[in-house]
Amino acid sequence: MAIREVLEALCIRLAAINLTHGEIQRMKAIFEDFEVRELGKEFSYYSDALQEFYSVLYNSTKNKRLVRFIQSMNDLTNVFRAFYFSEAERVRHSIKLHRELIEALERKDVDLAEKMRKDMVRFGLCLSP
Repeated sequence: MAIREVLEALCIRLAAINLTHGEIQRMKAIFEDFEVRELGKEFSYYSDALQEFYSVLYNSTKNKRLVRFIQSMNDLTNVFRAFYFSEAERVRHSIKLHRELIEALERKDVDLAEKMRKDMVRFGLCLSP
């Protein structure tokens, strides 16, 4: 977990510097879909949305090697993600955390965004794709 925390922190720092207005709007739009959707049993839809969210975030770093490292670690968590997001309350909590992360990134609050992402990884509150 420590290696992943460090890599995710670096990713967030680079993303906070490089994210464009359009990328931030795209990340917001991914979670706006959940305002109008009933969560029901659409957990695979949420997992797909998270993958899209992190694709935008990771690619904004402009560091392909870093992205490959993180994605290889994320491949190991795929099995656990389906279990974790099998409860609607966990999905709601994850949406809330990701919206807060977007707000920190939009404000270019690198330290807060980094702390938030580290906490997400450390405490397993949300498994990224």
